[in-house]
Amino acid sequence: MDRYLRLLYLGDAGEQRDARTEFDMAARHWRGVGCERDPTKARAILDRIHDKGKGISAFCYAYMHAHGVGVEANVEIAAEHFRKAREIYDRNAAAGMAVANNNLGYMLAEGIGGERDQARAARSFAEAAERGLATAQYNLGLCYLNGWGVPQDDAKAFALMRQAAESGDAAAAGALAMMIQEGRGSTRDPVQAVQWLHQAADAGDVASWCQLGFAYAAGYGTVRDPPESRRWFELAAEAGDSYAQASLGLLLCTEGDEAEFERGWQMLRWAFEQDSSAAETYIARIMLLGAPHAPPEVADGFEFARNAALKGNPACMYLLGYCHEHGLGTAPDREQAVAWYRRAFAADGEPHAAAYLGRMHARGEGVPKDPVEAFVLLSLAESSGLDWVPAEREAVGRALDAKQRAMAERRLAETKSRLGAPLALRMAS
Repeated sequence: MDRYLRLLYLGDAGEQRDARTEFDMAARHWRGVGCERDPTKARAILDRIHDKGKGISAFCYAYMHAHGVGVEANVEIAAEHFRKAREIYDRNAAAGMAVANNNLGYMLAEGIGGERDQARAARSFAEAAERGLATAQYNLGLCYLNGWGVPQDDAKAFALMRQAAESGDAAAAGALAMMIQEGRGSTRDPVQAVQWLHQAADAGDVASWCQLGFAYAAGYGTVRDPPESRRWFELAAEAGDSYAQASLGLLLCTEGDEAEFERGWQMLRWAFEQDSSAAETYIARIMLLGAPHAPPEVADGFEFARNAALKGNPACMYLLGYCHEHGLGTAPDREQAVAWYRRAFAADGEPHAAAYLGRMHARGEGVPKDPVEAFVLLSLAESSGLDWVPAEREAVGRALDAKQRAMAERRLAETKSRLGAPLALRMAS
C-alpha cells in the first residue's frame, strides 16, 4: 500500500501529529464523504492545525483554498499562501531551526510554493537530520532510497530509517519494515518486518495497521490469522483509510457469513464510488472468482476488469492477464496473458503479475525460458502473498550458476531502484 505525503505538527503536549491525515479527515467531514457531513468537526480540525505556528498556518490556509475545504476553492489564493509558507520556512531554516529546514526540504522536493529542487531539498533534510529531527532522518532516508537529489543508496537509507525508527518515529518504523520485507539495505526477513510493523502500529501509524491486516490475512511473516487481520483492518478503516475499508470489505466477503458478506460488499461499493482502485480490483476479483456467498459472474467480471485495466488500474491489468492465461471470460491466450502481465508490472511493479510472469519464464510457457528473469520477477513477487512464490523462487535460484546469480542480483537491484519505494516525504512543524 502506498504511503501518502505527510505533514507533521506538534500538538499541545508536544506530540507529533499527522497533519495530512487530519486535512483529509476535515475534507471528509466537510463533504460528507464516508461519514455524515459535519462542517463543525471539519472546522475544529483545521483550527487545531492552523494554530500551530506561522509556517503550518500558511500551509493550512493554502490547503483549504486548494481543496475548497471550509472556504470556496481559489487556486490563486492557495498559490499565494503556499509561497508564503515556503518563505517562512526559508527564513527560519537560515536561522538554524531544524523543523524549518525539514519543511523547506519538503516544499523544495515537491515543488510547492516555488520551483522543485531535489538536491537542495536533500541538503536541507541533512541539516535537520544532523540536529536529531527524526522526521528529517526519515525524509533524507527516503531521498537515498529513491535517489532524489542524492545518489541512490539502500544502505544509507536503511541506516537513516533505523535511526529515526529507534527514536520512536512510527512512519520510519513502517518504512523499515518495508525495506526488510524487500531486502533493501538488509537481508530479507518477513518475520522481522512484521516486528517493525507492530512497533509502527503501536505508535499509531495507520498505514502499518493496514499492512498488518494484510500480513495476518496472507500469513506473511506470521501465522495466518483472519480474526487478527480483521482487527487491524477495522482499526484502519475506522481511522478513515480507504484502502483498509476496501481490504476489510474483501475480508468480510471472503471470510465472513452471509450477513458479513453483505456488509463487505457494501463497503467495497462505497470505496469504489470514492475512486478506490483497491476496491475496484476486489470487486473484479469477486465477480471473476466468486466468494462463499456469491457465485462467479465471469462474463461481467471480465468486462469490469477489462474496463478498469484500460483506465490504468495495474492490479486489474494483472487480473486480465490471469483471465487470458486461464480462460476466464475469454479463450485461453498466453500471448495476451504475457502482454497484460508485462503491462501491469511496468505500471507499478504489480507483484501478482511479477509472480505469474516469473513462473512463465521459469517454465518457458508463453515466453522464452529465462531463469535469470524468472528469479528477478519471483523475488519481486514475494509481497504478493501467493503461497507458491517462495518455493518457486528457491527452486529457480538453486539452478542458477555463479554467473547467472550475479547477473540476477544486479538486475534485481536495478529493477528495485527503478520501481522506487511506496513511501512519501513528510513535513514537520
